[in-house]
Amino acid sequence: MKRLLLLTMAALLLGTSCNNRPAAPPPPPVIDPPTDGPLVFKYDAAEGYLDYWYKDNAFGIGLHTYVEGLDGSWRVMTLPTLPYDNKVAPAFYRVQGLVTTEGYLVHYGLDQTLNKIYGGRKFRWKYRFKLHTQENPWRFEAPIGPVEFEVLERFPWEPGGQAAIIDTRNLFLHNAIATSPIGAPPFIGCLQEDVPGIFNAKKGIYIASWHRGVIQWRDEDVDVTWPGPGNPPWSYTRNWYWIDGEYEAYVATSNSNPIYITNGIQYNPRFPSLSNRTHEVILLSYADGVGPYPKSWEKRYFRLAGRGAGAFLNPDGSVRCEFGEWRLDEITDPAAIAWFDAFRTSRREQPPDGPMTPQQRAWLWPAGW
Repeated sequence: MKRLLLLTMAALLLGTSCNNRPAAPPPPPVIDPPTDGPLVFKYDAAEGYLDYWYKDNAFGIGLHTYVEGLDGSWRVMTLPTLPYDNKVAPAFYRVQGLVTTEGYLVHYGLDQTLNKIYGGRKFRWKYRFKLHTQENPWRFEAPIGPVEFEVLERFPWEPGGQAAIIDTRNLFLHNAIATSPIGAPPFIGCLQEDVPGIFNAKKGIYIASWHRGVIQWRDEDVDVTWPGPGNPPWSYTRNWYWIDGEYEAYVATSNSNPIYITNGIQYNPRFPSLSNRTHEVILLSYADGVGPYPKSWEKRYFRLAGRGAGAFLNPDGSVRCEFGEWRLDEITDPAAIAWFDAFRTSRREQPPDGPMTPQQRAWLWPAGW
C-alpha cells in the first residue's frame, strides 16, 4: 500500500512538472504581401535579359505570371519564378519572352512558406509595363500607374485536377488560362547600332514574334526524343508567315521561341532591318494540341497582321523606326481553314512558294483592314 502511494505521488509530481513547461510561442502574425507588386525588375540592356527578384516582404509566394495585351484581346504565360529568387541570385528571362513591348503583367500568387506567414492565401496583382524600345539604350518600366491587388478565393483555372497550387513544372497549369499562342503587337524595337549576343541583330528595326510552345511531356518513363512505337507524338506550335504578299517561311517547335520577322539569328532579305520603306506581314499560328494537357487555344488558327513597320536612315546616320499597326485575331472562315489544313497536313507542311493569289489574300488578310 505504501509503495502504491509513493508511485501515485511521483506520478502526480511528474505531471505537475510537465504542465509547468512554458507554452509554445504563438504562431507569427499573418502579414500582407506588398500591394504594389511582388517583384523588382532590372533590364540588362547590354545582354538583353530582364532580371527580376522578390521584394523582401514577398518571399515565399509562388507565382504564375501572364502577360496581357493592352486591349485585353490575348493572354500568354511568361516570367518563370521560384519563391525565393533574390537580388543576389535573381531570375532572368530573355526580354523577347514578354511577347510584346507594352502590356499588362498579371501575377497569381500562393503562400508557399512553411509556417504560412501570409495566411496560406491566394493573391492577384495586375499592372502595366513598357519596354521603351525607341530609346537608346532600351529601358524597362514597371509598374506604370495603379496596381490592382486582391486576395482570391480561387484561381481562375479552378476547379480542376491539381488546380489549387502554383508549380512551374506542372503541365496541367502551364498556360492554363492563355488565350492564344502569339500576341500583338509583336516585340518591336529600334536599334541605332548592330547588337551581337542574344539579339544578334543589325542596326534598324527589330521585330520578333514570340510564340508559346505546347509542352505536353516531361519526366515521363518514355523516350520522347523521337516519335515512334511506344513514344508519344510531338506536339508542335506551327507558324507560317508572308512578307509583302509573298510566302516567306515555316517554323515549328515544341518550345517557346521567337520567330524573327526582320533579322536576328535568321536574316530575312524581304524585310531587312534597314530598308527605307515600310512592310506588310502576315503570320499564321496553329498549335497541334497532341497530348494529355489540352488547352483552349490549340487546334485553332490565329493570325497576326501588321502594316506600316520599317526603318529609315537619317542623313546624320541615325535610324528612324516606324512600328506600324498590328492586330491579332482568330480565322474561322471554313474555306480558309480547309486550305490551311490541306497544306498543314501535306508532306511539305507548307503553302506554295511565291506571291499570294487573290483568293489566298482574301483568306489571310483581315477583311476591311
